[in-house]
Amino acid sequence: MRIGMLTHHWPANFGSNLQALSTFLLLKHLRHDPVFLNYRPPGIEAHYAARTTQAQLEAHAHHASQFYEQTDIARNAEEVKCLCKEAKIDLVLAGSDTILRVNKKRSTEDCSFPNPFWMQWVEGLTPRPKTAMISASSEGTYYWFLDRDVKKKMAEALLNVDSVSVRDRWTCDMVRHLTKGRLSPTITPDPVAVLNNMLPESMQEEAEPKLMSKRYLLLHVGPRQYSASWVKEFVRLAHQKDLQVFTLPETTYVLDLPVDRQLPLPMSPLGWYFWIRHSSGLICKAFHTVISCIFNDIPYLNVYAGSATWLKCLSIQRASKAYDVSMNVGMQGHCYLPLQGRILLSPTRALKKLLAVPTGAYEPYATDAPRDYEAYLRDLTQRLSP
Repeated sequence: MRIGMLTHHWPANFGSNLQALSTFLLLKHLRHDPVFLNYRPPGIEAHYAARTTQAQLEAHAHHASQFYEQTDIARNAEEVKCLCKEAKIDLVLAGSDTILRVNKKRSTEDCSFPNPFWMQWVEGLTPRPKTAMISASSEGTYYWFLDRDVKKKMAEALLNVDSVSVRDRWTCDMVRHLTKGRLSPTITPDPVAVLNNMLPESMQEEAEPKLMSKRYLLLHVGPRQYSASWVKEFVRLAHQKDLQVFTLPETTYVLDLPVDRQLPLPMSPLGWYFWIRHSSGLICKAFHTVISCIFNDIPYLNVYAGSATWLKCLSIQRASKAYDVSMNVGMQGHCYLPLQGRILLSPTRALKKLLAVPTGAYEPYATDAPRDYEAYLRDLTQRLSP
């Protein structure tokens, strides 16, 4: 079946690239013919271009050209519609990733409604392709604050989609709220759950992290989370346990902290993933760092487990995707709101909590989720086949 994928497959964002790759490889494994409908909104493209070096942008572009099939670029819903028609798409899959977020404070196209991820544009196609949202997220949207007319139109769009699944409880509650209970979506795992199973052997390892002579911990936090003095003490304590400490970079900058090594940019999405995969623990603030830890049995602490904030410190922890997936493995106690993390986690306590996580702590979820996601996608594509 010819499947058009509509997600954040291209930006300079490691997690977005990995979830896109995971689903693409799984669809190929299931003997489908997937292609990314190459929707690149000008606002999002400008956002990344202004913050990311050319070398790092090229690393993400190389990742996309190496592993994906993509259509020509589309800038709006009408152009996406034309590409879908030209590619003779039988099924449009929107997601995974943050495709249901609505946030008036953000100016990029993915934070507004409507946008192409809601797939209203398919109604003008003959024949109309089937549609599905898979493992979609609202990024903790505070949906009860949305305008009544907007919520009504969002509900109509959701009810016109042939199948909807979400990847967190908060988004599930949002969909139920918008549709007044008429739609109760399935909660499905993040696609990165299947990445280890889907990667060909030739892509399975990154030489440097695998061959490190010493075990290492990763910090994926910045000065806003922890001061230089906090980091120095953490490194000193780690050395006592014969562990080195490295920083894992953002796509937009290398974290400047007093550690043993600052891992450099440019870095490929799979290179980023393999540094996590071969680590002995991670303190992080991003969702896909947590996901990568869970499916590689790596201890983690998440210190940004919240959503939108009030007064720069107040947030709802349950709205966080990282907190939600941590609930699945009983690791809620390893997730902190930003202010909590600064107050409650001393270097000694942080290291102690990381090293106390036993091998296999994320079972049975870490074993069941890849099987569940593959079974879900196999069933979905069979049900919605022409």
